[in-house]
Amino acid sequence: MDAQILKLAKQTNRQGLVDFLDSKSLDQISQLVKSQLTESSTSEDVDPLLIVRAIFIGSPFASSKNGHAHMERRVLTFKTAFLWLVNDASTDNKTASNLVNLLLPELETLTVDTLEDLASIVTQAISEQRPLHQRTFEILSKSWNILSTLERPIYNVLNDLLGAKWISQSAIALASAFNEMELQLPELDKVVKRMSSQLKDLEVDETPPFIYQLLLLSRKGHKREIISSICDHFNTKYSNNSSDAVSRMEGTVMLHISFAIKQDQELGNEFVKHIRGDKKHLLETFPLACLLSAARIHRLEDPIFDLLRSHILAIYKDGHRLKKCAWIAEFSNVEEHTVKSVILDIVEKSAQGWDQVIQSLVQLAMGLIDTAASQGVWSKAGSVTKTQRNKDGPMENVMALGNEILKRMFELHDLVRSEILDQITSRVVTGSPSTSCFLELLASLITESLHAVEPYLANIKDTLDYLSLLPEATAERLLQVIEPISKQNEQFRDALMLVLRKSMFAKDLSGRMVAVNGFLNLLTGQMNDTASPAAQGIAFESLGLLRRCFNQQAQVRIAAYQGLGALSKHSTLTGDIFEVLYGQFQKAYEKDTGVSSPLRLETCVENATNGGLPRLMEPIHVLLANMLKTLRRIDDSECNTVVQELANQCRGSVRSLLFRLTKSDLEDYDLDKTTEFDMATHLGMRNHMYANLLMGCYEAAMEHEYLSHGNSNDSFQMILDLFNKRNAIAAMLKETSSGEKGRKASQPSESPVLSLECISKMSRQMFRQNNMQDPVRALRVDISFVQFIITTAQNRLKMGVVQGPTSDFNFDYCVELGRIFLNILVVEDSDSSFINHQPKRGHSVLGCIIDSLRTVHDTVLQLWPDKMTTFIAKLSGSESDQSRNAMVSEVLNTLMASIQYENIRVVLLIQVFVLQDIAAKYLGDRTPLYKEAANVMQLIVAVCHHLDRAASDFETHTRQVIGWLESLAKNRPIEDISLAREVISLLIHLCGEIKDFITFKYLAQDMRKVLGDLDDSSYEDGDSQPMDPRITYVMLNQKTCAACTLQLFSSLDQLYDDITWAVGRIKPMNSEDDNTRAFEQAITYRLTSYISVTLELTKSLMFGSHGETLIKVLTKLYKTLTALVKYKLGHPREIGSNFKDVINGVKDVTDNMYRFLILYGQNHQGDPMTIASKKGKGKGKQGANSREKAKILRESKMIPNLIFVVEQFERHLIQLSRKSKVDLMQNMKRSTSRDFKINMEYLTKQESSDEDDNDSKVKGRMTVYYEILTRCVF
Repeated sequence: MDAQILKLAKQTNRQGLVDFLDSKSLDQISQLVKSQLTESSTSEDVDPLLIVRAIFIGSPFASSKNGHAHMERRVLTFKTAFLWLVNDASTDNKTASNLVNLLLPELETLTVDTLEDLASIVTQAISEQRPLHQRTFEILSKSWNILSTLERPIYNVLNDLLGAKWISQSAIALASAFNEMELQLPELDKVVKRMSSQLKDLEVDETPPFIYQLLLLSRKGHKREIISSICDHFNTKYSNNSSDAVSRMEGTVMLHISFAIKQDQELGNEFVKHIRGDKKHLLETFPLACLLSAARIHRLEDPIFDLLRSHILAIYKDGHRLKKCAWIAEFSNVEEHTVKSVILDIVEKSAQGWDQVIQSLVQLAMGLIDTAASQGVWSKAGSVTKTQRNKDGPMENVMALGNEILKRMFELHDLVRSEILDQITSRVVTGSPSTSCFLELLASLITESLHAVEPYLANIKDTLDYLSLLPEATAERLLQVIEPISKQNEQFRDALMLVLRKSMFAKDLSGRMVAVNGFLNLLTGQMNDTASPAAQGIAFESLGLLRRCFNQQAQVRIAAYQGLGALSKHSTLTGDIFEVLYGQFQKAYEKDTGVSSPLRLETCVENATNGGLPRLMEPIHVLLANMLKTLRRIDDSECNTVVQELANQCRGSVRSLLFRLTKSDLEDYDLDKTTEFDMATHLGMRNHMYANLLMGCYEAAMEHEYLSHGNSNDSFQMILDLFNKRNAIAAMLKETSSGEKGRKASQPSESPVLSLECISKMSRQMFRQNNMQDPVRALRVDISFVQFIITTAQNRLKMGVVQGPTSDFNFDYCVELGRIFLNILVVEDSDSSFINHQPKRGHSVLGCIIDSLRTVHDTVLQLWPDKMTTFIAKLSGSESDQSRNAMVSEVLNTLMASIQYENIRVVLLIQVFVLQDIAAKYLGDRTPLYKEAANVMQLIVAVCHHLDRAASDFETHTRQVIGWLESLAKNRPIEDISLAREVISLLIHLCGEIKDFITFKYLAQDMRKVLGDLDDSSYEDGDSQPMDPRITYVMLNQKTCAACTLQLFSSLDQLYDDITWAVGRIKPMNSEDDNTRAFEQAITYRLTSYISVTLELTKSLMFGSHGETLIKVLTKLYKTLTALVKYKLGHPREIGSNFKDVINGVKDVTDNMYRFLILYGQNHQGDPMTIASKKGKGKGKQGANSREKAKILRESKMIPNLIFVVEQFERHLIQLSRKSKVDLMQNMKRSTSRDFKINMEYLTKQESSDEDDNDSKVKGRMTVYYEILTRCVF
């Protein structure tokens, strides 16, 4: 029968085929189709599709004759073929695929019932979890679309499909079918939810195609839901799975998402909105990686990178602020470590199939560094210093993150290495604010990945052409960074030396300085490899080139002398460096011993004898110091005979030099008390240079004498003689120098010549307690010399902070000096000669020691922040234990015996105890040392700021310090302003850290008693109660109260800022969460306490600057209250008692505020500034009036702004009362309309009138202003 059907189907006239099929029964037709399809997999004799096609041709449903029978035959054939397709066809059967192509056009000819039956068949197969050929679902989707067109959608079939469990073989095809189906929004919503839930059941290799279909479905709608479901799926299922297969699968999905976003712009916008709506997605690996992948699309590049930069910077800023607000950190955390780990995880996975994020990661890192540098300490373009900056700042942490990203990307991907190096060199050459950070990155790349940098040396070599044009600090750092390359790569080193040769003979000073620093760096690098003869050859070549700069500017020579002096520690170069320096020194040395002056200063200053403009040519003091340093090292090195003979000759010259320096008078150098030092004349400038050169030479001679022969009476006497000569010059300069306009000029701040090594060794020997009979006592008893050593140490430390740590300026010297200074403070008291020697101006010697100890502390903190614990531990374990009183010694011994030095909390407490003991001793002497005690308090404040707020014992330790401060403030009526300010400031700070706000209130009450009570003024309140006149903190008095009040104002201002920020942190949190409720209670508790303190201050009489500051604090208070009320408007049903306490407390503050403002205006005429403007004459009178005008202008903005903020607070409070059904205004006495505007034109007009009428005009403006305020307030 099949052959006959095929034969008839080939005929042109199809009637024969129709008649033949009509002659057969439906069962025969069905059996034929079924058998042909079943045998098609085993036999290739007859194509079953030809049979099916022939039956369709031979069953024309459009004919009027037998049309119904033909339709039945068509339906039967279709169903038989479809059932075989559903039940028996394998998923990879080619016949089945071709059969679908044949059946799809026939769907439109079928009846509605047949279409519904077909859909039910597929649904039943899916429910039974039978594997279906993928193309079967095309029949399902087309059937749905036809029925939807006829408005006969089969909702039960859709519901059954969505309710059934999908097997993995059918899920992707079914998702594709949904894409082809015409769905209404309710149906689409169900489909999206069902497909999203199917994600968790898919295997790794099935996920990308399924998600691709899901993204295609987003064209119909629900874009945000689809994006959200995909991100949630990966965050849930694969967050902890980092296998290569999963990484590759995720990379494929990201490509699908990026492709879908390229095709659908709205999808990209919804994706960005989804991430922006919940910033927590930026702390999840997959969403962040998808965002970076989408950033390669041009239209989304700027929005995505702006979002990422702003969010990352905000996280680090919030994290830094949380470190200062430990109480907020208890309820709200910032995931700065999480965002770092997430980004670095993406960096690692970029090498495991996430290639599409590579460029975006590099661009993000560059953007982070540039943005952070422009906002942080590197805001000045191209600024590079040798000092290590604070590594804990938020912007520094952001730049460190960017550096780490770029460094790892450079190691992983050769693709971006050239781009990263180009970006680094571009920023260095252009002087970008991020120059310093990128130089650190380049140093890290060269140090850790030199093999990866070598193929791209051309990028760095091109930068060398701009070396002489860079700022000196930038060029010097760049030379240090590329030193490993020049050491390893001969071609690069030759190119560098060629550039440095050209720069050495450049006309500009900066180019020459770059050349000197470059050759010194080359020398340093080559000397670290002493075993290489080639390295030594390069070193000697560089040394020869450095000799040529000895005829250049003084700055160039100073850099060369200091660099060679530092390099003389290498025994290979010691002799050669000595020869070079000694030969140069002989040009300025007077060999004739019959001449009393051993130095020819006229050779050191250009135009010294012809009256022309003098210019320093030879910094003889620096040359002498470094030559003597090299001479001392000759003894420790093996030098040839020629060098030894030269060294012996030099020693003789040095002995002659020192002797003649001690014996020569100032007249021998054309310097005496009659010498002109006027800097406006050439002669005065020359004499000034002579004096500075001589002082430096005396210091260099003192250092050499001490380090060479520092254990004899003769040596110490020579040191004193040299010092006296040096001191005489300094005194003469101080007395006779004048500036260009004839005014007295301060002593020039020349860099000290004495090294930190000499200062620390000399100080240790001078101030050791068991050496009072030693020869060194001659130095100690000379108070001027002691002060010189202490002052020089402080100057040297400050200079070291700017220049950075070197071999001559290291951590051990700072520790030694700190221990020495602390030992002096513990031992000395008011009977000390260090106190009795008090200059007319400036600090005493003891005061200088305290300042120097503070400088040591700051130096270590800035240069070696990671060693701060070690420094404080070693400082506390000084040699002064026997000198302390028994109580402190017992405490120290107990603590030191029970800790490790890395325990920062305990060693800091030890340091505080020691300093407390010192301060108490100074205050307990017969003659209290207030100035010195104030300086010690500054040290205590600095140490207390390092206490760990997160430590479990923080409150215990803090209360110990608070107890001592309260005892001091309550029992000592000190009138020294600086000491009282430091004590009260630290007391306020520590009490705020442990929530001891009652102390704030007591302080405010005492300030009210000292400053005056508002109730005692002309504006009397009948409800006020008499105030207890006794003052709790007797340190607050008429002299100290003003300064201490400003400290309390400053603290309140910061505390209100913290509360406002805390309200911003609580807004996105879940209000039903217990942690959120506890956070809100903490906010309201603190705010209630702050309000009670502010209330006491508003009851005080404050005018002038204090009144202005109070207005600013009140403005900040009402802004904070407005922010809190706005937050409560979002949760109006949760009005607790704590919030009501805040509102009740504000009522009294508001009443007192208006009374204060009116009284402030009424008493303005009695302000001392106004009185001065009345009494002053001439310029003084004009200046006072100008200040008065400026004050009126400030008040014209401050007071209306305060009133406006109060209005805003009350308006939102009324809204909250209505929403919450709680009468929050019952205790608030709202004032009448304050809708007024001050006419500033009236206040400022006629400013150009005669000065005689100026006072009356200012007074009139003020009167009008405050009359307006008084009338409008109530």
